[in-house]
Amino acid sequence: MPSFGQIDKILLHFNLRTSTPMKKSIPNVILMAFLALVLSSALAISGEVKSFSHQGIDRLYYIEGKANGSGEAQPVVVHLHGYRKKEAALAGQDTLDYIKWNSMVQLAVEENFLLVQPAALYGQWRIFPGLRNVKLEDGTELDDVGYIFSLVDHLIEKGLADRNRIYLTGISDGAIMSYHLLCSPNSPFAAAAAIVGTMYEKHMSDCHADEPPGLMVIAGTNDPILPYDGWIFRTGREVSVPETMDFWRRKHGCNGQKTKLLEDIDTTDDSRMRLVEWTGCKVEGSVKLFRAEGSGHAVPDFSPVSESWLKKSGGQNRDISSAKEAWKFFRRFGPDN
Repeated sequence: MPSFGQIDKILLHFNLRTSTPMKKSIPNVILMAFLALVLSSALAISGEVKSFSHQGIDRLYYIEGKANGSGEAQPVVVHLHGYRKKEAALAGQDTLDYIKWNSMVQLAVEENFLLVQPAALYGQWRIFPGLRNVKLEDGTELDDVGYIFSLVDHLIEKGLADRNRIYLTGISDGAIMSYHLLCSPNSPFAAAAAIVGTMYEKHMSDCHADEPPGLMVIAGTNDPILPYDGWIFRTGREVSVPETMDFWRRKHGCNGQKTKLLEDIDTTDDSRMRLVEWTGCKVEGSVKLFRAEGSGHAVPDFSPVSESWLKKSGGQNRDISSAKEAWKFFRRFGPDN
């Protein structure tokens, strides 16, 4: 059972008590034992690392979520991590901690959906040919699109995933890979959230999304790594966020636009969040952008990132939870909506 001090910290985190220390009275001992049981159950993380064979090799993924007890297939969020160095990818295969989006992990437990986080074999998704870490030892290039689609099919066949409620998120390189998946033939995703990442021009020109999924984008205007206004890399052009949004709003048939500045919850982050929504779409509310003005490549969240990453990333907006906004958006797209 957690100690008195640990319980105090838990209660403070959930705003269940003031900062006045608890006394170790008998009633409080009983109360704390009860709370320890309730909170440990509510916060239990039951995720595990699993493997799935593709191209003759075992590919790893992390799966999280509590069974709903009904035996019914559940909504699934597939989350794609950003770039990791090959050494880190190979060293962290036992737990896959290096790819976990912790905010979404906790949300999966709270909201009762399955979170599936595939691992790029050597830390880098095969977004396009010729990248450093996307080849097998015999020179064969990895088929990451086929791997992710096959993994989704596997979860559906096992009765774990509701095929009408498969959603996709990606951060940084994972966002670029998300656009690639959305534009690939037979994409299974009903909606997607691309976070602090851009769209590759070739994916746009070859896009097969004839029935486009709902799309939410979160991007910082001060991003030095994948710039908001786009960039030309040696592998090709990453288009700007406005160009990306215009491409998808046309796919959805949207002909109008509205915007509002959201509440400045954290006035110390040097950033404001603006919500841009497209209107007149075939499905209303299917295209939206959280434009983090003055923010960079750090994922917007109420929890701050490290000072070192803050300097490298160009700043962080702390007015929204990206994970919660993504899940709120996803829930609009399903068989009952």
